[in-house]
Formats: sequence, C-alpha cells, structure tokens
Amino acid sequence: MDKKDLLSKGVTIRRISVTLYTRNPKITFREQEDTIRVRVKNIPLSADDNQIIRTLETSVSKCEVLSCYRERLRIDNKITNCKNGDRILICKTFEQPLPKTMQVGKYWANINHYGQPHTTRPSTKCSKCLDEGHTARECPNGWKCKKCGQFGHKQFECTENMNSDSEVNDDGDEMNNTFNKENHDDDDDDDDESNDDCTGENNQSLEEGNSQNITKPSMSIEESKKNL
Repeated sequence: MDKKDLLSKGVTIRRISVTLYTRNPKITFREQEDTIRVRVKNIPLSADDNQIIRTLETSVSKCEVLSCYRERLRIDNKITNCKNGDRILICKTFEQPLPKTMQVGKYWANINHYGQPHTTRPSTKCSKCLDEGHTARECPNGWKCKKCGQFGHKQFECTENMNSDSEVNDDGDEMNNTFNKENHDDDDDDDDESNDDCTGENNQSLEEGNSQNITKPSMSIEESKKNL
C-alpha cells in the first residue's frame, strides 16, 4: 500500500477504521502567517483554561486567542493520553511581545512564543580562577584565592590574615612598650620631685628646730639676770 492509498482508504486497526491526514488538523493555525503560537507553562491541570485566555486578552499585548488546547505527553515519538499541563494557544499576531512571566489567578505562568526577547543572563564566571567565560569544570588555570587574588592556593589556605594579625600584634607590643616606658619615666620624675619636696621640708624643719634651740638659752640667761 502506497501513501495515496493510505490517504484515500485509511487504515483498519482491530476492526477500527482510522482516517489518515497529510498534516495534523489541530495545528493548522501554526502554518498561517497572521497567527502566533503561545505556550503557557507552570499552570496546574486543575486551573481553568478560560482564565488563561482572559489573562492574555487583557495583557499589554491584547492577544486575540483563536484556539486553546492542552498538550499531551509524547513518549518514543508517540502521543499519549497523559497531559503535561502546558497550554498551547493560537493567537493572532501582536506587536508588543508578552512578558516571560504572568500571573494567572493565584499562579505564576511562564510564557513562551516566537519573537519573544530573551532575557540577558549574567556571564558565566569560573569559581576556580575567577575568570569569566567558562566554568570550573572546564577551567585550564590553577586555583586563585578570593582573599588576596594570588594563584597557587585556595581561600581557606590563605595566610594573609595571619601575617597581618602578627604585624598588628607586633605594632601593639611596640606601642605598649613605648607607653609603659613613658609612664615609667613620668613616675620617676614624680618620685624625684616628691623626694626634693621632702628633702626641702626636712631641711626647713631642721633649721627651725636649730633656731628655737638657739633662742631658748638666750632667753633663759636674761630671765636669770632679772631674777638676780
């Protein structure tokens, strides 16, 4: 049986006559130039299709939906009765593209269609050498430290912080020694001044005592003369 006979007569499988077509009659709108195919993903099967249609019709693109059907799962290039949840909507062409994500009721749907601008993804950056354009699995370079930016060791092996801590400790010890030395010199100066003050007070008290000792005998002699 050739192709023409199959198309004209069809096929009988288990006493069931199956009509054959040259193309899928359910997707005829895809071949028209004035239509566009929109795929709506991430919506459960329990959601109403009319709600999706209303969302597209009231969007910024003002889509005019011509048909809507649920896509079925394909296994080994054969369509099954299992639905994967995606909705395929055939709409008339619109100028402004639909956004990548749209809220349909309480769900957030992913929208895909031809001519939709692609979102700019950040450039790939290697976590090994920290260069852009490749991943760590494809990296031909060595490990680069994220702290000091030097090659040859990883971040947890970096000793830069240890060296800086030791330098800080050395500087702190020098400052403490200088501060202690200055305090010691100041204490010595204060001790010298206090010693000088004590010495001056002692000398003054000695002079006063001597003067009193000298004046006392003279007074006693005069008194004795008066008594005589």
